Amino acid sequence: MWEIDISLQVLFFLRSILLGMIYCLFYDILRGFRRVFSYSDWAVSLQDLFYFLIITPTAFLFLLAATNGEVRFYILFGIAIGFTIFRLTVSRVLILFLKLIISVIYKSFTAFFNFISGVIQKIKGFIAKKSKKIKKLLKKA
Repeated sequence: MWEIDISLQVLFFLRSILLGMIYCLFYDILRGFRRVFSYSDWAVSLQDLFYFLIITPTAFLFLLAATNGEVRFYILFGIAIGFTIFRLTVSRVLILFLKLIISVIYKSFTAFFNFISGVIQKIKGFIAKKSKKIKKLLKKA
């Protein structure tokens, strides 16, 4: 006969809420990139597909561990509740923070690569001047 351990089910329900929050965090990271960079509709669809390709197996593995593979409504409900709670509370601040962080990193890399590009251009110009002088000396010789 089956024994239903309520405390274990409550524990898995709370873990499913945490899993929903982790899913929302991952989605917010994607949203942060979308706020900083402009993507085509095709690229956004591809990102969403990638997101769901990560979410689906992890949700299945969680169901497998929690309920031996049985789909329980309270687990799916817990994931939805966790996602919603995170989205309505932490998500708003997190998006602004991620947007700031991603923008700063992007601008830093852009400035660094522009600096490196300028240095390379100067070295290239210096080598071009010296090679012209060497060609003139070789022609005279």
